[in-house]
Amino acid sequence: MQRIASLRWQGKVFMRKIIDAISIASFAISLTMAIGGGYVYMKRVDFMNHMMLTLQDQMIDVIENQIKINNITGPALPFR
Repeated sequence: MQRIASLRWQGKVFMRKIIDAISIASFAISLTMAIGGGYVYMKRVDFMNHMMLTLQDQMIDVIENQIKINNITGPALPFR
């Protein structure tokens, strides 16, 4: 009888360790997600500005290559 009680107690301790490990991992993942989300939220304006400038530069290059401009009169559109 005492051996069965000892095994039950060891099983409860082992299960408690597993539950504690899962809760610590869950907290770490939640904290990482919160910090990452805050970082992305703070940097969203910089990201958007960089993306828009890159797109504008690419569009200027595409338009300049699509439109054949006579070199005698100079550029027809003031891109730069």
